[in-house]
Order: sequence, then C-alpha cells, then structure tokens
Amino acid sequence: MSESDKDKLQRLLDYHLKLDEPAERLETQRLLVEDGELRWLQEALEGMLRPLASWAEEAPPQDLAGRTLERIGRHVGAARATRGEARQDRRGAGAQARWVLGNLRDLAAVAASVLLIVSAFRPALWRMRQTAQEQACALQMHQAGLGMAQYAQDYAGVLPYVPRPAGAKWWYAGGAAGEGGSNTRNLFLLVKGGYAPAQVFVCPGTQGGAVRVRIRLDPQVLEAMQDFASRAQVSYSLRLRKGGPPLRGSEGGTVPVLSDQNPLFAGFDAHGQRELNVASHPDLLQGNSPNHAGLGQNLLYGDGAVRFSPQRWVGPGQDDIFTIQSETGGALGVYRGNELPRSDDDSFIAP
Repeated sequence: MSESDKDKLQRLLDYHLKLDEPAERLETQRLLVEDGELRWLQEALEGMLRPLASWAEEAPPQDLAGRTLERIGRHVGAARATRGEARQDRRGAGAQARWVLGNLRDLAAVAASVLLIVSAFRPALWRMRQTAQEQACALQMHQAGLGMAQYAQDYAGVLPYVPRPAGAKWWYAGGAAGEGGSNTRNLFLLVKGGYAPAQVFVCPGTQGGAVRVRIRLDPQVLEAMQDFASRAQVSYSLRLRKGGPPLRGSEGGTVPVLSDQNPLFAGFDAHGQRELNVASHPDLLQGNSPNHAGLGQNLLYGDGAVRFSPQRWVGPGQDDIFTIQSETGGALGVYRGNELPRSDDDSFIAP
C-alpha cells in the first residue's frame, strides 16, 4: 500500500470513529464526492464493518458460565479417555486426579478470562458499529443534499416538490398509483432525475440498511413511476411545509430539511389504519428515530450541513420536528395524514 493510500485510509478511519476535527470532516465529505479512489476505499471499509450489523446486542444466558465449565469438563474427559491407558500405567489414581483437577482449573481460568473480555468489549463493539452506521448515514444524507442543491439550481431555487391535491394524505411512503399525496414522491424526483442514486435513501442503521437498493428499470418504466416501490426503499423523512416547498438555504442551518425516519409512523399501517392517535401512545412523543436504535437521528439542514442529534427537539425554539403543533401549542394528538403545520415556525418531518 502506497503512502497516499495509507493517508486516505487513515482519513477514513478517523472519519468513521469521529476522531477528526470539524474542518477535516468537511474536507473528507468533499473528497468522497470528488475522489473516486477514496470512495472505493470507503466502500471497502463499509464492507469490512458490515458483518458487525449481524451482532445484535443481547444479554447472555444466566447459566452461560456453568454451561461453559460443563463443556470444558466433557472436553477434558474425552481427551483423557484417548490418552488414559498409557497414563494409567505410569501414574496412580491420585496422580491422575491431581492432573485432571489442575488442568480443569487452568481451563476454567482461561474460559473465565475469555468471558470477561467478551463481556467488557461487546458494548464497545456495538457502539463502534452504531457510530459507523451513523457516519455512513450522514454521508448518504450529504449525497442527498448535494442532489437537492443541484435540483434547486435547475428549478429556480426550489427543492424537489410534487404538488399535492387538497386533502391528499402525505403518509403513503412508497404509495401505489392514485395516492398522489405521498411525501416520498418529492425525494423520488431526485432518483428519477438522476440527481441522487436510490441507495442513498436507505439508512444503514435500519434492519435492511446493509442491503444495497438499486432501481434497474427501463427508462420508459422509470419515467412512468411516481414514487419509490415500497417503504423498504426509503427510510428518510422530508420536511412538510404549510405553504409549499422550502427554498434551498432559506432557513440556513437552523431548520432541518431531511431526517432519519419519523418514529411516529415507523410502525404505522398507512393502508389499514385511518388515523394515528398519539395521545394513547405517549411513548411516540418521546422516542427518537428507529434508524439508529433510538440513539438519535441525522439531520440535513438547508445549508447542506448534516448533524447527528440525540434528541428530536431542535432549532432556536426547541421545536419537536416529528409532530405538528396543535392550536393550544402542544403536540397534535390525532393524525389523519392530511394535516399541515400552522406556521413556518413549526418544523414537521413527515413520512
């Protein structure tokens, strides 16, 4: 490996582990867009980290230590049986017992050490996996932001927006034909127009996030599509605004435009349920996006910056981005899918 490759790999490792300075992080994000070799190294690094996604955090069985010692005992017994005859001729019963007991103690000590090491490092490995997924997600949001910026340049500063019929429901993610109010149709314009690849809209932190999403369709078929094929192809939520689409950079770095999936509607059946009553599910009013195990969510702002927030209350007014404000000022209690924010001060990230 050349010195240049080593420097690039070190840059990516610092980027994934959050060891770099803010200026260096922005430079890495820029290089990932412009440097094809760096992107190749990035994909290779993600490939090495991806197996960690299959290691789910769970408590070990209570009888793990006893089962481990029992298995060690069986192994020692089998080994002694194969060598026992020769040793019995040279040693008496007392010597054999001392030999087995001594080896059992040694093996038990090794087993205990291994269990201790695994117990100590497993949470750290799990957090490293989460950090890697957060960084990969942030990079994808950055790519989506670049696509939005290019789209805005081509469309007089307006972000991707499909006019929604009056009363149409915005919660149909990956909606079928006729459900023209889907908020995800706005993001699909970036795929349809070639501004961003489809795979950047699947967060690596979701259950299927490690699977690369690719839309390989005849151009005529793609032209006829109005939305993503299903919710599995889009795990991000776009801001829904009262008066139409926001302008690129009009809110600067204070209001998010795109976020990890809204937790209110993550388990919601848009086709089978007529309304969502969050008043009867108060936990929905507290939790973070499910994309990153509830630890927080990445947010893409109007100025193109991506920041990870451990809470859903952001901006100068600490507005809850996942709910609409009611007339009394609190969070709206019942959603039917066609509500709109009452003012531009109420940031609502819709499905």
